Amino acid sequence: MTLLQSMGNFLEELEFKEVAPVAPAAKLRLLDTVGCIVFSASLPYVRQMSREFVTSSGPYGVMGHAGGTSSVGDSAFLHGFMVYAYELAGTGAWGGSTGSIVPAAISATQYLAARDDSRISGRDFLRAFVGAAEIQMRLAEWVGFATERYVGWHTPAFHGAVGASAVTAALMGLDATTSAHAMAIAADMAGGGLIHSRNNSKRAHMGRTPASGILSAILARDGLEGGLDVLEDPRWGYRRTLLYGTESLTDVPGNPLDGLGSRFDALSKVSVKYYPFHSAAQSILDNMAELHRQRPELTVSDVASITVGLSTFMFEHGAMLKPAASLADTNFSFPYAAALGFVFEPRRLSEDGASARLFLDGYSNPDVASLQQRVRCESSDVLDAENPYTMDTTLRVDLVDGNTISTRTSFGEASRARGKGAIEFGAQGDEAILTKFDNLTVPALGETRARELREAILNLDALEDVTDVWRIAYVDVKSISTGDPR
Repeated sequence: MTLLQSMGNFLEELEFKEVAPVAPAAKLRLLDTVGCIVFSASLPYVRQMSREFVTSSGPYGVMGHAGGTSSVGDSAFLHGFMVYAYELAGTGAWGGSTGSIVPAAISATQYLAARDDSRISGRDFLRAFVGAAEIQMRLAEWVGFATERYVGWHTPAFHGAVGASAVTAALMGLDATTSAHAMAIAADMAGGGLIHSRNNSKRAHMGRTPASGILSAILARDGLEGGLDVLEDPRWGYRRTLLYGTESLTDVPGNPLDGLGSRFDALSKVSVKYYPFHSAAQSILDNMAELHRQRPELTVSDVASITVGLSTFMFEHGAMLKPAASLADTNFSFPYAAALGFVFEPRRLSEDGASARLFLDGYSNPDVASLQQRVRCESSDVLDAENPYTMDTTLRVDLVDGNTISTRTSFGEASRARGKGAIEFGAQGDEAILTKFDNLTVPALGETRARELREAILNLDALEDVTDVWRIAYVDVKSISTGDPR
């Protein structure tokens, strides 16, 4: 039996009672992802792009767009695009996040309601969601980090497609063999490169990922077959292709079937971002918060230079080391993150909703523009020795008076016991996730509708039809200011 056939059996046999213990965690991950979609629908560049997709071409609604409908593939693409449009989506080691699973699941429930008049209950949704997350995380850990570190593939765009096809297959009630074919087709269709580092194509290929997943399940249901040994084939297989030439550089143990069906821990390995930036910039901003605690009196004129220490892997993301040259660059620029953090000391979105808009508005601030030119990045031997995949950063601020201040904070906690380059993310409190959701959705939807959406997701397992949840957000969201916050 191939790996995919075993995964198909797992999806077919999985029952809600088995995933019930982790259902609360699944609701929080769903809440966080939907919050990202709703907020991102208000961004100017999302509104511009969505004009090409939100038409009257199908019966599928799009969050943040009143009256707009789309085809099933385009709705999955748009929701996937919006998950990552503002760099707020949760992240997991080597692409084990749920940012592709949720958009595919949303579109799949609409598709089933429109095509077959099928209603997906909250319990069935959670069962499919957890099952797909377990498959995707195990696949991500089995492939490991070397494919990003040495080859240049962006693994979420690969593993996310398989996860998206798995959740769609489970929601459709496909049998084990057909589900395996759906995942095989998705594995063949997946793709995305790290060349996206700051050219915005990440948002596009993360939109394509759930669209590919749902299309793969539809094709498999209608009889298209994929290679069921695609994951492990020694010559042309998924893992061998992604790791080509680097197999000796990764020592991630085990296989993707380890614990499948008996241990449900994938969702505990997904972090929650608290700033709208690439993962490594989370700790840059925390470093700046620590700097302000130490020296609250400092001003931009006191700073001679700022040095950000990165792992070599992150240092090789060359475009991210440059100052932001446009509004679209801001999520992917480490100098911009450092400058914005120094000038405004933004609080985490789990604490302060004003920070969401600040990352857009701050681009026009002259102090931020000036200071980001004084930020340089360097690779850190200390960070590499701890974990070559770490998202931790160090910070050194050289002052004009000759003094130096250094700080160090962590976003991802290294766990060398799990293999070379392994990484685990610190747990986020439930209350922090709920507050972040409120801070993203209330400005976009208004307090009443945002609260209704939150309560519907938190009580998902009591619902008979989850499409009622998505309809709450089928409204035009409020525009986000891009003025100067001075």
